[in-house]
Amino acid sequence: MNKIAFSDEDNYKWWVLFTVSLGAVTVSLDSSILIVCLPTLARIFRTDSSVIGWVNIAYLTMSQSLGLILARIGDARGRKMVYMTGLAFYTAGLVACASAQGPYQLILARALQGIGAATGWSLTMALVVAVFPGVERGKALGTLAGAYSIGLVAGPILGGFLLDGLGWRAVFYMRIPLALGALILARYVIREQRQDDGNFRFDFGGSISLFGCLSALMLFFSFSGKWGFGNFSALTSGICAVALLGLFLFVEFRTAQPIINPRLFGRRLFAAAVVAGGFQAAAGMTALFLIPFYLSGTLGYSGSATGIFMAVLAVPVLIFSPIAGRLSDKIGAHLLAGSGMVLFLIGVISLANFGEDPNFFVMVGTIALIGVSMGIFQPPNNSDAIGSAPKGMLGTASAIVSTVRNIGSAGSVAATSAVFSVHEARYFRRFYAVLADAAEAKKAAVAAGFHDTLMIAVVVALIALGASLIRGSRPKAPSRKGSRQEPQG
Repeated sequence: MNKIAFSDEDNYKWWVLFTVSLGAVTVSLDSSILIVCLPTLARIFRTDSSVIGWVNIAYLTMSQSLGLILARIGDARGRKMVYMTGLAFYTAGLVACASAQGPYQLILARALQGIGAATGWSLTMALVVAVFPGVERGKALGTLAGAYSIGLVAGPILGGFLLDGLGWRAVFYMRIPLALGALILARYVIREQRQDDGNFRFDFGGSISLFGCLSALMLFFSFSGKWGFGNFSALTSGICAVALLGLFLFVEFRTAQPIINPRLFGRRLFAAAVVAGGFQAAAGMTALFLIPFYLSGTLGYSGSATGIFMAVLAVPVLIFSPIAGRLSDKIGAHLLAGSGMVLFLIGVISLANFGEDPNFFVMVGTIALIGVSMGIFQPPNNSDAIGSAPKGMLGTASAIVSTVRNIGSAGSVAATSAVFSVHEARYFRRFYAVLADAAEAKKAAVAAGFHDTLMIAVVVALIALGASLIRGSRPKAPSRKGSRQEPQG
């Protein structure tokens, strides 16, 4: 069977966007769909949370540690080939997860799935940017961000229905057709994209040290978030991450073809956009992590009501991401990214000061505003970062943007959980001494700890805003007629 024939390039680029968006929805579901299943899995397999937690840790470690390495191979040898291989691994992982007979089989299957997911988040933006002209880059990346948001919004809802109606295995096997559909479309729609001059040499030293560094970093975030930064496992993995980072930098500055080319960070627009994206992700994840604690611990909302509120935050991201992407093509990303961070700051500062009895409609509007700010910031910022990279480094640039955002999010969860628990415990002792009522003291302590911890998110968001403001604007994109796409292999 031959590749699908397209009447013109305009038709082709939209089919590519649709294809990778389907893959984005498939992979992004994993970020949220399994959360509702973990307690059930622990009960079914008769194990505790420390063991079943590795179902997520194994997935995150593999998916985050391999992205940059696979993106570098994709840039040189073919992004389509690497992307399809990743989808094949991901599909095989779904089959293995659905067939698992015990917790350790499930953990290994999730690791296999994570290998496949690494290409899903590291190469999708590069595949899209390579076929869209500069004047439409923001629109395309905004649509792609909306596709990711669909997975994040639908994940918990779909996971709950599948778990209650068909059992935990359905959470995996019901997604196999979706993954196969993305793989088949990629095979027959996408043309190969590569920048291979015949002199490519794989950086084994850099790859091994980078994989070890990011794996240790993910373990550090997982262990410290669960047991605190002083835990032996957390300290050990943190020390290993720092040591391996030093080794990686030592190797990279001495190799002719590094995984991460230092020239990328010599571009102010790229470096500032990456920094802004990482700090925005950290600040945003702080709010996302804390809101459920506030809704349930202070306001007494049920799990389903809390889920609806989280959808109130996620839906604006889905709506505003494509809009912001289109606007960035017309007015530039600089103003939009900065405006998004300002809105985020307004929303988080308002949220931090709600107390124990907020106005319901003001609270809904504030949470929605945070979602709007994320939708406005992310597509223009990604467009600036990836659009400023040379064509031959699109995959690497895409992976760097995603890796930094993921590190920011994971680090934020670990730090936020530790800081919040300390503040909550301190306030509980203070309020209990005055109120002599454990339930009331708990509500007040959660609200006070919520406020203090969110103030950290404000500081982090200010750094993101500063990076957004100092990066400058990208050069004017060529017109659609005059723009050229990356040569196809």
